[in-house]
Amino acid sequence: MGAGLGEREVLLRAVQTRMNRLILVPYDQLSLTKGAMQGADPSTDQILMVTSRTMLASRTWHAQRLHLLLSASAHHAVALRERGFVVHEREAATVLEGVEEFRRQQPNVTVVATEPRSHSLQAALEASEVTLVPDDSFLTPRTDFADWSASRLPVMETFYRKQRTRLDILMEGGKPAGGQWNFDADNRLP
Repeated sequence: MGAGLGEREVLLRAVQTRMNRLILVPYDQLSLTKGAMQGADPSTDQILMVTSRTMLASRTWHAQRLHLLLSASAHHAVALRERGFVVHEREAATVLEGVEEFRRQQPNVTVVATEPRSHSLQAALEASEVTLVPDDSFLTPRTDFADWSASRLPVMETFYRKQRTRLDILMEGGKPAGGQWNFDADNRLP
């Protein structure tokens, strides 16, 4: 590789030979260990971070909040590089366009992402054949909540009780600690 190190094609071939997966990391899933990042290996996995112009223009952002999002994403890219990952940062109209742009450069790459929190992005990634990994950053997987809510009128009180029991949180001998599930009735205004 030596003499041709600066040539784009040589660099792309070198990158292609060692990349098994491309992990898409959106701005709202900046984890080093959750979802698609669980078990990620810098010697075989590379990272794609896309700044979406659509996301930036999707609402009137408070300047400090937008700065926080972009800064957190930039700091996360640095943290990934410090752990040895190759990080590709792209700006595109949408996240999906950023993924497709990368695929045009490396057509056989397997793209993996954690289930996005946006239903529209999830549908777009599924249609684009991005492999989605369950989001394990919540106590209850999305599928468990969907199964629970499909069979009943979803009342959150019932859900909270089920989760406290399942996770053994604030429980004593199968009953709520202190004898009450909550103090909501005491906190409601007449």
